[in-house]
Amino acid sequence: MHPETLTYQWLTPILISLIGLFVSIIGVMIKGYLQSIDKNIEKVKTDLIFHVEKVESFIAKANERYFEVDKRVTRLEDHYSIRK
Repeated sequence: MHPETLTYQWLTPILISLIGLFVSIIGVMIKGYLQSIDKNIEKVKTDLIFHVEKVESFIAKANERYFEVDKRVTRLEDHYSIRK
């Protein structure tokens, strides 16, 4: 019998190392993807806050104008009713 100098005992550590490498590569890819999602969410959040502030400002100005017009109409109505 010939002594077997080359066995498959070296194959297991190499396969484990390759699996570990692939798992770490996939982990880095997932981490980058999640970070990009987080950045996009923050950008949308910032844009949404800016838009809501603009809408609130517009509504406040519209309400103020309406109130001023309502006061003027009330004065005109009062003035008209006094002259009758």
